[in-house]
Amino acid sequence: MFFIGESSEITTLTSLITAQGKALTALAESFAAFLLKFATLESQISALEAAALQIEKDQTTMAIDLTAITADVTTNTTVSGSVITLLGNISTQLQAALAQIASGNDAAAQTAIAALDTQIQTNNAAIAAAITANTPAAPAPSTSATASTTVAPPAAQKK
Repeated sequence: MFFIGESSEITTLTSLITAQGKALTALAESFAAFLLKFATLESQISALEAAALQIEKDQTTMAIDLTAITADVTTNTTVSGSVITLLGNISTQLQAALAQIASGNDAAAQTAIAALDTQIQTNNAAIAAAITANTPAAPAPSTSATASTTVAPPAAQKK
């Protein structure tokens, strides 16, 4: 048994429940959309973390490469300095031999020049061995069928 006043209250309550149901449905849809966006953000953060780790790895590799290059430059500088010193010493010894020739001391000059010649031959052999030992092998010739172009040397081009 319903009373007339109760019927309107039931209708009001039904309307309120329906409105709350719609609000809850909208809230659930919003929450689902939020979760989808959150998953996308989480995926993007993971990608950024992977990229940051790769950058860090690349920086470490570059630092190692830079260390190797620095060591190579130091070695090259040391070897170049040794060659410069060697050539300077040969020049000094040659000037001394020429001074002995100019002073008329042919026997002493001949001995100095012979010793200098022996030293030059020894040094040439050492330099040639060092260059050979430290020169990488030439790459294998290409088997492609491309035509090669021969260019005349500059002296031949002038004629």
